[in-house]
Amino acid sequence: MPAGDVYHLTGYSNDQTFRNFVKQLLLIMLTAEIRETARRAIHSAEHLEKSLELPPGFPSTKKPDFDPVMDAIINLLLQVLYSAPVRSLFASVLQWLHAFLSVVSSLLSFQHISFAFDGCVTMIKA
Repeated sequence: MPAGDVYHLTGYSNDQTFRNFVKQLLLIMLTAEIRETARRAIHSAEHLEKSLELPPGFPSTKKPDFDPVMDAIINLLLQVLYSAPVRSLFASVLQWLHAFLSVVSSLLSFQHISFAFDGCVTMIKA
């Protein structure tokens, strides 16, 4: 699998059934506002809608069984977000935004707008 493959979780199977399971979980988790909403949506997908198939050997979508998988997905996404290429992209976007807002703030005499983005650009570059 390529580096940054978001459907491959360390310590879990990489067969197609588990990859499909992770894909569905990822989609549900990304659209949920909070963890509990995601958990309820996943439980509903398995029991009510019958649209979520648990991979063989996976016990249930109950909290003790499921939290480690949710944590593994979140950790993998954080690793991808903090990778060098993504950080570089965010840094260049923030630098452009900072320059744009500096010009706008100079034109409108709102200097406080520019200062708010200085810290963001510095944090991303670090």
